[in-house]
Amino acid sequence: MLGYLEFPNWNPVVIDLTWLLPNAALRWYGLTYVISFAFGYAALWFMQRRGYLRIAADDVVNYMIVGVIGVFAGGRLGEILFYQFDYTFLSDQPLSERLVNVLRVWDGGMSFHGGLIGVTLAVLLFSRFRRQNFFNVMDGCTQFMPFGIACVRFGNFIGGDLYGRVITDESGRAIYEGSRLPWYAMKFPTDPEALTLIARHVPSDTWRDHNPLPVAPEVWAKVEPFVPGRYPSQLLQMLLEGLLLWFTLIFLRRYCRKPGMLASLLCVLYGVYRFPVEFLREPDPHLNPSAEGLSNFSARVLHALQLTMGQALCVGLFLFGLVMLFYCWRSNGTGSPYSDDELRMRAFTRKAAPQGAASPAKP
Repeated sequence: MLGYLEFPNWNPVVIDLTWLLPNAALRWYGLTYVISFAFGYAALWFMQRRGYLRIAADDVVNYMIVGVIGVFAGGRLGEILFYQFDYTFLSDQPLSERLVNVLRVWDGGMSFHGGLIGVTLAVLLFSRFRRQNFFNVMDGCTQFMPFGIACVRFGNFIGGDLYGRVITDESGRAIYEGSRLPWYAMKFPTDPEALTLIARHVPSDTWRDHNPLPVAPEVWAKVEPFVPGRYPSQLLQMLLEGLLLWFTLIFLRRYCRKPGMLASLLCVLYGVYRFPVEFLREPDPHLNPSAEGLSNFSARVLHALQLTMGQALCVGLFLFGLVMLFYCWRSNGTGSPYSDDELRMRAFTRKAAPQGAASPAKP
């Protein structure tokens, strides 16, 4: 019996779609986005029907569409600006290759902070177009965003992405022996040391998307003793910036009487919950603030701050959230305060909100 957590070693591909398009597949990571958006639509529909969301019923699907566009566009651009800035703007690579890299979503990643900026701008533009309360809509989105974060972090975990730092002993050496690892440790087949060893048994050109999962049990049995234990930071992020943040916001909703306050709290609390997890999460090799000899601009800035990119972004998000929270609390320009029935989502308990009409008397 292992003395530490065992990686599930699931196949990251849920449905193989190569019959439709070459290399096409529905993966766990993509499925978590589908589940998140489906839950988000249901949540917005419920809040509109119960009187909390001050928009027309027909606009629920419209906000979901612009929100999805904002998430993917902002998430990808955030990845480029925050995590691939040097390669995209300061490298000597041909311009055409750098431009293609921006669109190469299958090889790149998605930034949460970029996605949050993207969905905020998308909702802002559409709410102004529809002459609806932007702050109220963002409060509505806030109440399902953490659930989506938890889902996506679970997708990261199943794919072996964004794992934690290596667990070391008192002398700073990595721990390989299972008997010496703490119960919460985990060994990932996607660990760089594991990939090198697995490639000796399974040709890497047979892997899908440079990912060996699932690894055959007999291969993993040979490789596992030579793989260091790591923190399962994806699970910690799923719990903290996902589920705990979600429950905290639902609890605090009753105290956020002015539109925009709840959305501002999301920014504040996300920064609070994610910042400490970054100490356990493995940073990107080219952005590691503790690494010596990195010459790129972003790494030098992070090294001077002694912050990971995630921590630096969380500090900015935290400060922005505080400013917006104070503004929404003191200002009357964010819309009329929520009534008790709206906060409890009982404004239309007996009768559903009129189809095609926003909640009356509340801008």
